[in-house]
Amino acid sequence: MPQKPITYYAQTTAVNALCQQYGSHWQDMPKLEALTIAAAIATAIANAESDALNMLTCECSIPYLATCDGFRFQDHNRTLTLLEQLDTELDSSRAANLVIGIYSNINFLQ
Repeated sequence: MPQKPITYYAQTTAVNALCQQYGSHWQDMPKLEALTIAAAIATAIANAESDALNMLTCECSIPYLATCDGFRFQDHNRTLTLLEQLDTELDSSRAANLVIGIYSNINFLQ
């Protein structure tokens, strides 16, 4: 089954920048990096959809969530810049579609 590029799910300047840097199917991104980004975006969505009290007590930006455990990307500064763009440009619906797109393009059997 052919896989759709990320831009099929979410078309924004930030997503275009990610696709341009890593390839439209994220083929060159290490699996762990793609999973870390997807997990950070998914957690940010869950936090944004939770009640206001939770929003006050937790840091839920995508860049923070992707790096809060000390995780470092191969091109860390550039990836953080792109994550900051995603954090400001994606609404919950597009972010959810992006997470689906990321997971659908990862081969878990390798």
